Amino acid sequence: MERHPQAKAHRPQQRKAAGPLGASLNPPTGTRLGQSAVQMVAKNDQKAVTQRVTDEEHKALYNPYGKPLGLRFQPGKGLPKEEISGDQYGLQDDRYGPDKVDAKEYTKRLNQTIESAVGKQRGWFVSDNKLTLGQTFDKVRAQGQLSIMASPFRGWRKDYGEVFGSVGKRPIAPKDFMIRIPLINVWDYDKYKHRLDEPYQESWNTEIWPDIVHNLKSRVYDAVTLALGGKLSQYNLGPSFDPDPKEFLTSMAEMEEEMMKD
Repeated sequence: MERHPQAKAHRPQQRKAAGPLGASLNPPTGTRLGQSAVQMVAKNDQKAVTQRVTDEEHKALYNPYGKPLGLRFQPGKGLPKEEISGDQYGLQDDRYGPDKVDAKEYTKRLNQTIESAVGKQRGWFVSDNKLTLGQTFDKVRAQGQLSIMASPFRGWRKDYGEVFGSVGKRPIAPKDFMIRIPLINVWDYDKYKHRLDEPYQESWNTEIWPDIVHNLKSRVYDAVTLALGGKLSQYNLGPSFDPDPKEFLTSMAEMEEEMMKD
């Protein structure tokens, strides 16, 4: 019987040339990843850097003529196909506009908001859940994902402490989900591939979960860039790049085998 230990919030790495706002960022997946996709992934491996919302993006977010954006944790394996009712964090909280704080401070508040949004998922990493690390990754992926939202208006409730205020519970249409951001993606599986079969270790809580959230933050920054109409660098994969982890690892292993033969 699986247990879900509860915990509160604690505290990202992929980019590719962006398409138009709202365009699908997921490459097609079949029985295996295409060779070119795997090679691109290999190029990006171990090249993650700590990013932040830029000064230009900070100003663009608060452009009075710009569209309101939100951030939501959406439960379940995929995004809704019918209208639902729910809340979201407003990414343009009046307290953190460019007239009040700089982009560095805004990024700090965004980081705290991301941590708050996914905080419950840390519960899978704080104590023995009777699963292997790989099974835990699978479980967290099945719990839900983050999404950049087309929001009805900017956050207004200020009862969330230092994280962004919410827009309040209201109807959300499928088209309001702009960019899907998996909590754990193939990057994380690849990084910890030699530990996926291990039972619980304390390092899951002290090292692996903070690393996962760090990577997740980078994907959220990328999603903000795309939502504002910006582009990612040529060699970076989109934040919603999310092929099946098992297919991905198999394709990576096949590619490494071929390279060894050469």
